[in-house]
Amino acid sequence: TGGIQPGTLARALGAEHFEDGLAARLLLAMPPDRPRRWSEADVPEATRAALADLFARLWALPLGVADDNAPQPTVVGFTPKARARFIAFVNRHGEKLHRLHGPLRAAYSKLEAYCGRLALIFATIRETQGRLPQPRTIDDAAVEAAETLVAWFAREAERVYSRLGEDDEEREQRELVETIRKHGGAITANELYHTSRQYSTTDEANGILHALVEDGLARWAYVPPGAKGGRPTQRCVLIEQ
Repeated sequence: TGGIQPGTLARALGAEHFEDGLAARLLLAMPPDRPRRWSEADVPEATRAALADLFARLWALPLGVADDNAPQPTVVGFTPKARARFIAFVNRHGEKLHRLHGPLRAAYSKLEAYCGRLALIFATIRETQGRLPQPRTIDDAAVEAAETLVAWFAREAERVYSRLGEDDEEREQRELVETIRKHGGAITANELYHTSRQYSTTDEANGILHALVEDGLARWAYVPPGAKGGRPTQRCVLIEQ
């Protein structure tokens, strides 16, 4: 696991990495941007101890043994109910995969196998906790948990891939939408001019907002003048998709 800035990732993963399958082998996640807030919360000592105990139990699971007493992997099968659930997942996932193309299709293709691998991880953890109906099997609960995680990673892949595939115009539009969203979902040209510092005049900021409305991503709303009079205020309001 590791962290990397979106811009750096875009430069590191070139077109050749999407073509040769490297990008599809990465499980990517991009948490939404939120304001920084001071926190003194820490991981409780009981949680640290539980994690250390889990790794110790996983490490202690016996390996299979070959005829020459050398360790070898153990074959782990599905319970009948888990196998039926996994088959249903593969069929549903295959329908989605059939409708995709390009890099996202490659990512979805790898996610099918990840579901089995994640189910194996969940089942192994459940075995160390004594929660598996029978040892060395993948049960229905493990497959269900893996499906949930795969669905989450699929949505994250769509978000990250759309970000990586942006041209300059798309990137500028996304950043504008993010700026307005951080401003509560609505903004005036004057507020955008003072907030962004990207536009040299209020008129330029106003033109950018008009383009956003023309693209169907926002609408205009008029705020009547206050008690002191003046002109109505025109605000650009995001239309959430």
